[in-house]
Amino acid sequence: MTSCTCLAYSNNMVSTVISIVAIIISVIAIIMEIKGRRTTIETSFFSKHFETMLYKSIPEKRNKLSFKDEELQNIEPLLEDLALMRKRCRLLQIC
Repeated sequence: MTSCTCLAYSNNMVSTVISIVAIIISVIAIIMEIKGRRTTIETSFFSKHFETMLYKSIPEKRNKLSFKDEELQNIEPLLEDLALMRKRCRLLQIC
């Protein structure tokens, strides 16, 4: 091989390596973007479905709990809300 041929081969090899590295970086960027969008979707889902329950409904029902003859009274509505939250969580497969 002449020195010109070696230089052309070397340049071709460098450009191939740079192209492969660029593709890998692009794939990583796409994966990170997908994860970021999923986080945004989950955040809006939680805000929409759980904000009222966590800040209003559950505290109100918790305040209505009482003990009578060493038994917890009025727990069914609270348990229903917690079961509903768990059911909604399963939509995202996180609970």
